[in-house]
Parts: sequence; C-alpha cells; structure tokens
Amino acid sequence: MDEALVAQRAALHEAEAKVLAERLETALAAEDWFGAAQAVAAGYSWAPDRFSAPVETLLDRLPPATGAELARIVGQDRRAEERAATARAHALAERYAAKVTPDALQGVTQPLGQAVIDAVRETYVDPVDEGVWFTAARARLDAIAGHYGVTVKPIRWSGIGPYSTLWQAGIDAGIPESVVVGETTNAALSALDAWSRPVWPAEITAWTQGHDGIQVGVGVQIFDHDGAVVVGYPVLGSAAWDAGVRQDDVIVAVGGVRTSAMAKPTIDAVVEALHGPPDTPVAVTFAREGVERTETLTRRSVQAETVVGFDRGPDNRWRTWIDARRGIAYVRILALRPHTDEAFDALLEGVKPKAMVIDLRGNGGGDLNATINLADRFLADGVVAELTGRTATDPVPQDGEVAWNAAVPGHSFEGLAKGRKPRLAVVIDEGTASAAELLAGVLKARANAVVVGAKSFGKVATQVLGSHDTLPVAWQITKAQLTVPGQAPLTEGLMPDHVVTLSPAEGVLVDTLLAKREHLRAHADGTPIRYTGPESDGTLPPLDRDPQLAMALSALR
Repeated sequence: MDEALVAQRAALHEAEAKVLAERLETALAAEDWFGAAQAVAAGYSWAPDRFSAPVETLLDRLPPATGAELARIVGQDRRAEERAATARAHALAERYAAKVTPDALQGVTQPLGQAVIDAVRETYVDPVDEGVWFTAARARLDAIAGHYGVTVKPIRWSGIGPYSTLWQAGIDAGIPESVVVGETTNAALSALDAWSRPVWPAEITAWTQGHDGIQVGVGVQIFDHDGAVVVGYPVLGSAAWDAGVRQDDVIVAVGGVRTSAMAKPTIDAVVEALHGPPDTPVAVTFAREGVERTETLTRRSVQAETVVGFDRGPDNRWRTWIDARRGIAYVRILALRPHTDEAFDALLEGVKPKAMVIDLRGNGGGDLNATINLADRFLADGVVAELTGRTATDPVPQDGEVAWNAAVPGHSFEGLAKGRKPRLAVVIDEGTASAAELLAGVLKARANAVVVGAKSFGKVATQVLGSHDTLPVAWQITKAQLTVPGQAPLTEGLMPDHVVTLSPAEGVLVDTLLAKREHLRAHADGTPIRYTGPESDGTLPPLDRDPQLAMALSALR
C-alpha cells in the first residue's frame, strides 16, 4: 500500500474518531443511550481504547436487543447471550399480544412438524441432544401459554421428546395448532445452532427463490418522490428492461388502478401489485415527460448476478482488468449459487490473466458444489475440500467419474497456482462466511493465494436444503462441517496474510467506490443511466481507493 493511501487513511481515521467522540459526548449528555451505543459500536472495533469507557453504563441502560449487539461487539459474550434471550422474550410477547397466528405459521400442522423433527434426527451433523431439544421446545410453549393466559399440563419426558404429546397438550390448553407446532419446532431447531430452521408452507416459495438467487417480478427498482412512484432503474434482463422502461419514468397505474386511488401507502401498494406468479401479465402505465403509455409486462424470474467484474463498460458489459498493463484481472463473487461457477466461466471467457484478484467480501457462502467447482478452476489435482459429520458420507463415484471433491485437470487458470510468487489474491472481510471461507482457505492452501482483508466470519457449517416428498414443508439443517484438506475447521474464521481492517467510514466510502464502478451505464435503447447510489457527504476526508484492494494489488505486484 503506497504512502499516499496510508496518509489518506490516517487523516480519515483521525477525523472519524473526532466526529464519533463528539457524537458520543453529546449523546451521553442528553441520555440518548441508543445514539451513544451507535458511536461506541462504530469506534470500538478499530479504536477500542478511545471508546471503551462508557460501555458498562450503556449496557445497564440499553434495551435488550441493542444491549446484546453492543455486548457482542465489545467481546462480552455471556452478557450478549443474556440480553439476546431477554430480547427474544420481548419479541415473543409482542408477537402474541393480540393472540393472532403470525403469517409465517399459517397452515402448520402436526404432520408437518413431525416431518421436520424426523429429518433433523436423521441428518443433523451431530447426534441430537434430545434433552436440550425438548427443553427448548417446552420453554417456548410455556412462554406462549403465558401470553395466551393458559397453562399447559406437565409432560413426562422419557428420553426422547414426545412432541405429539407436547403439541396436543398445547392445543388442549387453547393455543392454535399452527402456533404450538410452529413455535416449538422453531425453538427446538434454534437450540441446535443459529442456521437450522424449518420452512413452513407460507415461506417455501420465497425461501426457494432466495436460495436459488431468483427474483420474480417485472424488474424495476422504485422509490417514492413526494408521493409519486418513480423508477430508479430497470433491472437488466427483466421485462421492464426489454420494454424500454427508463430511469425517472413515473408509475401512474398498475392493473388499471391509478396509484392515486390505491388504499395503502402508494409505494407499498405498487410493490404488491407488481409482484405475482411467474409468467403472469400485468399492465403498467408509465408517464415520461407528461406522456403516458401502458406496457403489458410479463412477470418472470431474473437470476441475480453472483459474479461481476471490476467495472462496467458503456454497453453495461463487465470489464475484468483491474491492471491491464500487468495483466491482473478482478472478479467479485457476491454469493455462491448453483450457477455461480458457470457465471465465472462466462465472465472470464477469452481472458488470459497473468494474475487475478478474487473479491469474496460480504459473500455469505451458499452452494457447496459451485464452491468446489470454482476452486477446481485453479487446481490440477488433489482433494479440494472435505466434509466432516456423522451423516456426511462421500458419494462413491461411478465408473468413469471422479469424486465430488476431486480437482480435474485442464482448466485455464491452473497456471496461476504455480510459481514462487503469488499470482492469486483473495480479499475477505467479516462478512465472508461458510462456503466462501472454504473457497478462500482452499485457494490459500492449494493455489498459493495470498489472502488480504479482515478475518472472516467463522461459520464453517454446511446446510442441506430438504423437503418432504408429499407434505408442503421444508427444512434447512446443518449436516456437515467444511474443512480445507489436512486442516482444522475454520471455526474461528480465516486470518488474512495481510490484515487491513476498515473503519466504518472507510467501509461506507469503499461501498461507494464499488457502487459507482458497478452501476448500469445505459438503458436498452442506449440512453444513459444516471448514478443514484451512495455518495460521500464531504464531512470527512476523501478516500479515492479501496485499501483492501490496494493491498491485494500490492501483494501481486
């Protein structure tokens, strides 16, 4: 990292610390505990000595959820869990104050709950502790009974949770079946880990689309401007894009209903009216320069981009060179979906870099097969990754096939893993998790990659996404831990070779740099699209480069 950028960062840090300290002092004087907590949280991670003094005072005065988050930030894990438990109890009380079944639990029945329980017992990464499981379910039911003003009779526990008996006791006490089954099953799975959960009938469609990275609609990003619903931009490849919808077009009617006549807040009503099942039409009337026109748009699935280049050209196509003179390409992988490896290949088709930066910041993981396939692009042989867990069995390859986790020779980027000097840099941060951590770890261990940024999240579990053959229920449960071959699981996160921690202000400025590079340049008809993303307000010194990315380039050069 060169001296000019180091000086920029130092000036920004000093100015940021001064602003936060003033904000903290003002908030404490006004007994604005939430504002004070925000200032402490923003400063503690990178300047703990300057922001630790008021922590105890704030933890005694903050609401439970905010207190839990602050305790976590300052490393007081026990107090964080205590406050989080209190916050969960408050949320439960608020949820059932009116004794109304939440939308997410509509349609939940005992057979659905039993299907989830059975699946978890069979496939969870470790043998389920039935006592912990049942205790969590019983505690949740008793808490709900208190909000309903009823008492659930005691249930004798014989070592294996009698969930049907517990559920019936809750129903007999006067609590709706969907609430009893849904809440107790949610509680049981939450007692296992933070990521295992049932997916009930009302959630299945959104959950499936979210996992696959699919958005269904007409494809417009909209905002409210003085009561008018305005297009921020059409989504590339969507129905709106193909129909020639432009930035700043005003939506004046949907399905023949004028926005001015809609009952709900206008923008909420428009969002609801635009969404619907795939392949269904909706008539949308747009106004441009006072002239109205109606387009019949067919709602369809648009695959969210998971692989992007350094910036967009005038035609919206991704450009991958971050340093063309030295032959350094740049790829940002936002998420790991079933199609991500194919998108990676498509982006880099015909590109022959001498070195490459892979940006995994903010990537929470996802599909394991895509992760293995991406790592394989840089490896000629050997085992890519391993799974550990009581039900994590390696599929036996058929004749002529290779193992699921074996590298296959012949990919064009295998040469980047060779040589004494690194020709591959991987950028990570606190938001890099799960399969993305595994990818970074494998490239470091097997492809001679240098890792830059901040320590990753430390979630090394992989979830399976299961569903019942005949019942409308699904589940996401932890089945195995991900490991780099020959290494321990990354439970504490992956530590970079070059640590570059961003302050909150730096994070905002880096996000702004990213947004400006990645925004669409032109509509389908070639007219320009104005950048409307985040901007610096000028109150702090500027940052004209991304420090973590600059360090990655320095390591390669």
